[in-house]
Amino acid sequence: MTEKGGFSKKEREEVTKSMETRTEMRVRPEEFEGVLGFSFEVNTLKTTPSAGWRLAGIPESRQDSIAGHAEMVAQYAYLLARMEGLGEKEALKCVGLAVFHDNPETRIGDIDKLMARYLDMQKIVQEVYPVIISEQTSQIPNKIGEEIADLIKEANLGESREAIIVKDADILERAVQGKVYAEGGYKLVRDFLDEKEERKLKTETAQKLMSLIRQGRNLATRWRRGLKVE
Repeated sequence: MTEKGGFSKKEREEVTKSMETRTEMRVRPEEFEGVLGFSFEVNTLKTTPSAGWRLAGIPESRQDSIAGHAEMVAQYAYLLARMEGLGEKEALKCVGLAVFHDNPETRIGDIDKLMARYLDMQKIVQEVYPVIISEQTSQIPNKIGEEIADLIKEANLGESREAIIVKDADILERAVQGKVYAEGGYKLVRDFLDEKEERKLKTETAQKLMSLIRQGRNLATRWRRGLKVE
């Protein structure tokens, strides 16, 4: 019989028996259940679309996912951090902030600019997000859950230099993806590439990159010139 919200007693015993418990392990065998719950929840971000692209006429089959977006934000965040003069440790913190920053969207989805017209976004971020973050991370043992919760909160509510860089990386990722769509013939993505987006950026590096993205041509394919075997 399966216990409410978890494994059956037999399943838990089999997991515990199959593991060689060492004194240096940070997580006890019985605590893996919560980690699995968290893992399968965030896995849904791989199939949760980034909502804004529907407004630009991008077919559902070509819309980016929240997980794909977060992965690229993490890479851009590291680049921005190092180019802005932050050390490796701080840059890696930016990666952590970026990787987890959209986790609350497993429960409420991505909210595009049209949806936001009818919602209190400040209340959602300041009041709803903390509830979701707490519920998601409380199932993770020891201080690991607290660490992840702190990263998500800082990414969405913080004003640290790392949080600012991640917010810039988030905007840049949308611009890069928008440029890919634009060069593929989807012209309605211009909202992701206009001057309003550029003015939102706080770091000089991000501003320069955004200017290059907006003005560049054939950026989606230029990188592979000379690489293909003829």
